[in-house]
Amino acid sequence: MAFRILLVAAYFRPSDFFCVSYNRNSGLKEYDELTYLSQLIVIIIVVVVVVVVAAAAAAAVVVVVVEVVVVVVVEVVVVDVVLVVVLIVVVVVVAVVVVVVVVVVVVVVVVVVVVVVVVKDWTQPCDTHYRNSDALNNWNNILEVLFVIVDGGKIVKTATFSGANTDYLNWFSEHHYINSSWPDLATDHPHIDGYFFGIDGHDAAVRHFFISHNYHGCPNDAGWVVVVDRTDGVPCDWEKDEAFPIIKYAAGSKFENWNTGDFRNADAIAVFVKYSSVAHIIG
Repeated sequence: MAFRILLVAAYFRPSDFFCVSYNRNSGLKEYDELTYLSQLIVIIIVVVVVVVVAAAAAAAVVVVVVEVVVVVVVEVVVVDVVLVVVLIVVVVVVAVVVVVVVVVVVVVVVVVVVVVVVVKDWTQPCDTHYRNSDALNNWNNILEVLFVIVDGGKIVKTATFSGANTDYLNWFSEHHYINSSWPDLATDHPHIDGYFFGIDGHDAAVRHFFISHNYHGCPNDAGWVVVVDRTDGVPCDWEKDEAFPIIKYAAGSKFENWNTGDFRNADAIAVFVKYSSVAHIIG
């Protein structure tokens, strides 16, 4: 029997200047503030060089015009007043053009910086989420599904599910659960209605990929993992943040209180599948 592991989906969380993206060839890669700032610095340097060159060229033109005026005024025996006036006007116009060009370029630089740093909403989800539509739309011959949590560029938590008799949504459930990085998940999940275990999770509260342990009012809420997608009307303090989605997970070996426990906000989650046959493999 042949096996193949395939990444079918990945969901990323921004954090100020941090995003993670996925590429079929290079895999997971970080797009961090160093990359962002280096690109911004290059743009500013290019603009500054253009300004300097333009100003130098304009200054050279002004110098030439001034020299011509001096020659005309000093060396010409019969001074043509009209010609002198015209030359002076030309000098003034050139000087004004130089000032305008410099001001325009400076304004452009300021606008670029404002748009990139201030206007761009870095609190919104990354636009680099990955979805293998072929695999998800043709969900078959799947032996196992691996759910992973990525934090700090590393896989920190995993959960394995059976892929038999599942679709692209219901595989993430206690009925298909095999094992995970949380040993207590198999025994401590309440296994009753209202204690969520699913991709839809608590959909009314926009809490997805949700494995909860208990609901006893916001201060007492606890669980293993949750992805909070809402950006407004968030009911509990533990799911409020400046950037969405929030990928929150229990960092230890057991469930945690979302307010006071040992939990972290992850950078990304990803879903891998293992096929039971080389036939019908998509991707």
